[in-house]
Amino acid sequence: MDKASTLKEPKFIYSKIMAVMSLTQILILGGLASSSFELYQIFTNLNVQDTPEETAQRISHALVPLATFMIVSFPGWLCAMCILMFTQYRNRDFYYFSTSMSIMMTIGFPISTLFGIILGLALFLKRKQFKHCD
Repeated sequence: MDKASTLKEPKFIYSKIMAVMSLTQILILGGLASSSFELYQIFTNLNVQDTPEETAQRISHALVPLATFMIVSFPGWLCAMCILMFTQYRNRDFYYFSTSMSIMMTIGFPISTLFGIILGLALFLKRKQFKHCD
């Protein structure tokens, strides 16, 4: 083993660990599903006698799971951004997973939209680096 490959190995291992940690982004799907179900129930059970304040309060309570799951999935987003910006780790599966998570985060309006747009933009700018990877 030569000296150059020995120096590159720890960085590559840390990149793989961060890629695995970025899988926590998948938790945003639980928040989206839970909030969507609660919002569906709110809108199907709307009554004419409900005041706008009561409806607004129900809607804000329905968005709590989305906010909670976004907070929990934030470290995964942060790991994905660090991999894209500061490492040379390029894996096609990581690219596809991060792209799909970017779309899911963008759907989670208004809580995770900005994070989804930033991740999507970073992936778009780095897309050529993923073309020739395994």
